[in-house]
Amino acid sequence: MDESNRKARIPVQKRGIETRDRIIEAAMELVSEKGYYKTGVPEIASRAGMATGTFYSYFNDKKEVLLAGVERFYRDVTRQVLSAAGAIEAAGKNGRDFIHALLRAFYAAHAIHPRLHRELSALILLDRDVEELNRREEEKAHQLIRSLLEDHGSILSVEDLDAASFILLRITDEIIHRLQFFDPPVGEDRVLGELEEMLCRYLLRELGSRKTGEG
Repeated sequence: MDESNRKARIPVQKRGIETRDRIIEAAMELVSEKGYYKTGVPEIASRAGMATGTFYSYFNDKKEVLLAGVERFYRDVTRQVLSAAGAIEAAGKNGRDFIHALLRAFYAAHAIHPRLHRELSALILLDRDVEELNRREEEKAHQLIRSLLEDHGSILSVEDLDAASFILLRITDEIIHRLQFFDPPVGEDRVLGELEEMLCRYLLRELGSRKTGEG
């Protein structure tokens, strides 16, 4: 977007920030319910409890509020993973507990706004701006996972942490995505259990009891 053509203002006062937040929340609700292409600015303004003109005081168009909402969504996901850092850290040098806590953190992150997550998965393929934003956020996720692996390097058998973090991100994202958005032929707990076992065998220097950390 050409910043020189920007008309909407970025609020600095509490009331303006709250109004902008209401617009984003309304837009994301509608996108989750109806899809991005079936959602219009007048409908967003109405859901937010304001006139259409007020919308344009804060956003130039529907795309701009979508990108703001996507950025917020990714912040929520990152916050969820970071909030599990305590459990991951508490696992200490117990490899299986570490993998278990990490996998459950990813699962909880996918449970945030699941309908919106599903719509965004489609938009990534259809919209270049969303695709680029997703690419940047995935790079942040990649670095976060790499940092977690590096902190537990003494219990890992892998040496290439960049490749390992990429594999971990992609495998968990795809499988958890399938579990939450589709109807898998195998039970969720069974799939997560086998995924955990697979990651343990790939990542860990020594294997302990398979039941460790479950529950």
